[in-house]
Amino acid sequence: MKRFFLIYGIVVFSHFISGIHGQNEEKNFPEFPGSVEESSEKWCVRTDLGVEAARRYLKLLDSLTDEYKEIFSQMKIERWERIDVWIYKKRKDMERTYQIGERVIGMYFPHLKRIISHQGFFGSDGTTAQVLAHEAMHALLHLYLGDLRKVPVWVSEGIAVMTEGMTIKGGDVKLTRVPRDRLLRVRSDIEAKNTISLKDLFSVLSREFDARYYAYAGMFVYFLVKGGLNGTKEALFDYLQTAKENEVKAEDFEKALSTRTGKSLKEVEGLFFKWVMQQKFEYSGKAVGTKYRSDLMEFSVDAPTKDWKINIDSMLAKDEYVVYWRRNPYGRFSVSAVSNLYAYTAAELLNIREDQLKDLGARNVKRWMGNMGKKEAAFVEYDYEDKDVLKDGKPYRVREIWLSTERGVYKLRFQAEEMDFLDMEKEFREAERKFELGENR
Repeated sequence: MKRFFLIYGIVVFSHFISGIHGQNEEKNFPEFPGSVEESSEKWCVRTDLGVEAARRYLKLLDSLTDEYKEIFSQMKIERWERIDVWIYKKRKDMERTYQIGERVIGMYFPHLKRIISHQGFFGSDGTTAQVLAHEAMHALLHLYLGDLRKVPVWVSEGIAVMTEGMTIKGGDVKLTRVPRDRLLRVRSDIEAKNTISLKDLFSVLSREFDARYYAYAGMFVYFLVKGGLNGTKEALFDYLQTAKENEVKAEDFEKALSTRTGKSLKEVEGLFFKWVMQQKFEYSGKAVGTKYRSDLMEFSVDAPTKDWKINIDSMLAKDEYVVYWRRNPYGRFSVSAVSNLYAYTAAELLNIREDQLKDLGARNVKRWMGNMGKKEAAFVEYDYEDKDVLKDGKPYRVREIWLSTERGVYKLRFQAEEMDFLDMEKEFREAERKFELGENR
């Protein structure tokens, strides 16, 4: 007889990360050639990214375990089974091994006690670190309950989505921030008077659980655990404790909520939506004249000279926050920023980018390491026919400078026609000088 198991995974939807439930035949997947292993008492990380990357991710997972113990102190895991975490350098290797859909970026296999993911950036604020944390929360909940199918999808995914608001300082994970993209999604619905009710959230089936439901589940679990309303956190723990011992239904959580808070579900829903609207969030950035500043991604920049104009809307390409451009000769300078969260050094970013440029068909690729201000920086220069930024297919020369901090990955990109590139070198240097990271502003 065939056996089936639940898969808990993450799929990319536009500019945010979401999870998905599915089913697949149970199978023992092959080994991981070329990988190294780093282990602790609770986690075993295998990766073909090298020893240093394995150690970084192992430290992240151990720190996440400590944070779990603090936040979910009443959900004690009585019997720990070490979880395997396999991180692939290239997505195609993971895809070939596990035969997964092209948009899946991470999974947890309960029967194997294994998490898989691959190196990358996902949307504007998602990284491998967040994918691992999301799946790790599935694994922790699985160890607590014994079977993830004991709780409805909004509980298991809501707890996992909480990790999207994590911060990392000195390698230590803290779940102290409301997930920004999820918050904005629910706020938008509230403002449009088009919300999902809690009753609908509690009863939605796994196959119907889309990106919108992830936003509500993540925000509602955050509200229960950290929203400050007396009794909500205890109601969630009561419900999970009941699920551990017996089968539960949606109305069982309503009962636990009413018992602990003394309020009806409708009253709690109103307080939840009010709390959502009270949460502060950071705007992407702000332009004053030609100066652009992003507190969200902790950088500021200005036009190289008075001949350059600013654009923060129609000219932006993927992950870009601001673009500067000039005419006669034409030049383009942009700053891209994505969340880093404990992932890549400048040297690692250079290796990743060089592989991408091969696929792009770039010519005359030159690469070198250097410094930009006080930061180590990776430099790459190449020629190519532009089909992805200006999309005009004309030949250009491009120089990119990659910087890495614990908060973000930053790319400064300079572009001009090949014949004009050297003549604009002085202005490119001026643009470098005017770029500042948060610690130097």
